[in-house]
Amino acid sequence: MRRLFTAVMLGGIILGGSNLSANSIPEHDPHTLIVKFADHIDGKALATRLKHTEMARIALLQSLAASGVESLRPLFSIPPKGLTRQGLYDSLKMGQYFLLNVVEPLTSDAIISNVLGLNTIVSADFNAYQTPLGASEIPDDFWYADSQWNMRMIHMERAWELTTGSNSIGVAVIDDGIAYTHPELYSRIGFNTIEMYGFSDYDDDANGLIDDIWGWDFGDNDNNPHPSFDGSPLCQ
Repeated sequence: MRRLFTAVMLGGIILGGSNLSANSIPEHDPHTLIVKFADHIDGKALATRLKHTEMARIALLQSLAASGVESLRPLFSIPPKGLTRQGLYDSLKMGQYFLLNVVEPLTSDAIISNVLGLNTIVSADFNAYQTPLGASEIPDDFWYADSQWNMRMIHMERAWELTTGSNSIGVAVIDDGIAYTHPELYSRIGFNTIEMYGFSDYDDDANGLIDDIWGWDFGDNDNNPHPSFDGSPLCQ
């Protein structure tokens, strides 16, 4: 079964723009749009008013109603004050994002053009469908099912729906250490070829670190970055 996927990127370039076309993304919900209100609009205050007042009775939204918008609601819920995510909510201006429900299906650009033509809306995008992760993309090793609970805690499978990564991408680990002898890492982890095939007890690459084949433990100041304790899942 397909489900809706809110296509939002926060912290920089956000959503679509004036070149948005109803035919550019065929797999989308035909009755919803994701929009961002301009900064001069108090998104949190608007969300509060919508809880108690019909959309058509709010002056700011009357032009949206005339454009074929039936209703709207905040895309993100407002976090309670005092929580860490409150700062993230404010800094990323998450309160400016709303989900619009339109009366007519988005089979033409008319409604989109009308929405983007309003000075209260700075961007709009489709609420696109995303196909759930296929069984072939879920790891089949017993570590994932048995002990890698951290992957489920961070909803890693949702990320795998977008991409499962690439062997051409290098990842640097800056932590308490890394178990480079781990069966899942040993054949994939990078190493210092100059030191690997150089002289023992000698700084072959002249970087000030002797025999730093697998990295360096700056805590103990030695060339063994393998953790000596059961640390975080990243270390393991």
